[in-house]
Amino acid sequence: LGALLGNAHIAVTGAGTMLAAQVLSAPVPVVMVPAGGHDQPRRIRCFVRSGLVHSAPLEPDKIFEQAKILLESRDARRAMVSRQRRHCLATATLKAADCLLQLGQRSVPAG
Repeated sequence: LGALLGNAHIAVTGAGTMLAAQVLSAPVPVVMVPAGGHDQPRRIRCFVRSGLVHSAPLEPDKIFEQAKILLESRDARRAMVSRQRRHCLATATLKAADCLLQLGQRSVPAG
C-alpha cells in the first residue's frame, strides 16, 4: 500500500484502524470516509481535528467535493502532508489508539 500511496496525488480511503495508520504514515493528502465499522466516524473526527485528513460521508458527490478541494489547492495538500510527517507513524498510531480507548470508554448498548 505504501508504494501505491507514495506516487498518489491524493487518496480516498476508509478509516479502519490499520488502513488509517498506513495512509497517515505514507504521507499523502487523504479524504477519509466512514466505510465500515461504527468506530470510523469518531476516528475520522480525531484526525480532522488534527488536520491530518479531510473527511466526507460515504456519498460520491461529497467525496468528489473534498477530493477536488485537495486537488485544486497545492497549499492544502502540502500543509496536510507536513502535519502528517510531523505526526509520523508513531503519533498516528498513538492517536488511533487514543481514539480507540475513547470508544472503549463509551457504554455500548446490550443486544
